[in-house]
Amino acid sequence: MRIVERLLFLLNISINQLQQTLPSQHGETVYECVASGLSGVKRLVDEYHHRSHQAIDKGGLKELEELYNRIDVHGGWELDIQVEKILTELDLPVERKLGKLSGEDSVV
Repeated sequence: MRIVERLLFLLNISINQLQQTLPSQHGETVYECVASGLSGVKRLVDEYHHRSHQAIDKGGLKELEELYNRIDVHGGWELDIQVEKILTELDLPVERKLGKLSGEDSVV
């Protein structure tokens, strides 16, 4: 783990960014777009599941524990709930394609 990532983990800090322009994937839904913002955490969950099905030694077990804690800090075990919460709080049209959004659908 890099020093900055370790520091953010220890301080329980999460940094995210909201783009002000629509992504170029106009064929994806609003739900898919919001979920892609959590793709870094999703990769951690996928890595955890992959590693947890392999034979590991004591050092590997320690790494798996650290990975588990990183996921837990970022709410990675509840990704769908996080996406739904964002969509609900911002009152976004979940199934609408990005290419079909109008100015009325924008969140200010």
